[in-house]
Amino acid sequence: LDTACISSQTDQSIFDILLQYETTFRYTYEHNSENASEMNELINVCGSSLNSNGHVYFVGHDSSGILGLVDASECVPTYGANFEDIRGFVVDGWKIMNNNEGDIESRGDAFKISTDHFEKHIVPQLDR
Repeated sequence: LDTACISSQTDQSIFDILLQYETTFRYTYEHNSENASEMNELINVCGSSLNSNGHVYFVGHDSSGILGLVDASECVPTYGANFEDIRGFVVDGWKIMNNNEGDIESRGDAFKISTDHFEKHIVPQLDR
C-alpha cells in the first residue's frame, strides 16, 4: 500500500484498516499454502462429523473467537445448516462483544456464546 495518498485522519484510519487486511490476507494464505494437507484433513474431519449427525464447534478468544462466531452464524442461512450443527463460542461471551445490551444469553440458546456455556452444557454431551 502507498502511504503518499494519506491526507486526513479519516484517510489514515482507512489506510490502517487496509494495511491490517493486507497483513491478515498474506499471513492466512501463506500459512495455509504451507499447511494445506493439515487444512484439508481438518475440513474432511468436519465434513465427516456433519455427515454422521455430529457437530462442529468454533471455540476461541478475542478476534479469532469473534470470527468463529460470525462464521458459524452464517452457516444456517447460507448452507441450510441446523443451528446445532455449527456453533461458535468465545471467551468472555458477550463481554468481549462490547454490545450495548450486555450479556443477552438469557434470550435463548442462539445467544449462548460464552466458553463457560460450552464447557458446562456442550462438553459433557460430547462423550455420548
